[in-house]
Amino acid sequence: MKILSNRFWIIAFALMLLFIVAVTIGADMRIIPTRVRGIPFFDKLGHFFLYGILAFLLHLALQPHAWRIARIAVPLAVFIVGFLCIVDETQQFFVGTRAADLSDFAADMAGIIVFVSLAEIYARVARLPNRLTPATSEHPQMRNDSRAARTHTRT
Repeated sequence: MKILSNRFWIIAFALMLLFIVAVTIGADMRIIPTRVRGIPFFDKLGHFFLYGILAFLLHLALQPHAWRIARIAVPLAVFIVGFLCIVDETQQFFVGTRAADLSDFAADMAGIIVFVSLAEIYARVARLPNRLTPATSEHPQMRNDSRAARTHTRT
């Protein structure tokens, strides 16, 4: 599988962030509906997918950055996108046409966790460099080391 450069993921993240800002402004101005008849939990699905995809893109752009919390590596993208979700919910509190909702934040965080997990799976399949996943024998440096070990045993 072809590995895409960090530049691609950074640009994709920036475009997705701009899209989310546009959706937020449109929803604040009531240009974009926040509820659709016939689609239950439309707003929650929007939060789940928009912020989940944003976290997916940022995680791939920032790899292999993570913070260790109680021996668990938590990807930096979780913190950054989680902070953006808090900012979004806070701004909704101050906008008269919208309301801050803890269930929206829960949908945001659920999307972040699911999509960062998917990004980890993608990174493993695409063999992207990543400190969060264990090294495998397919890693190029490990292949070179194994060749060197074989040449030393032959002589």
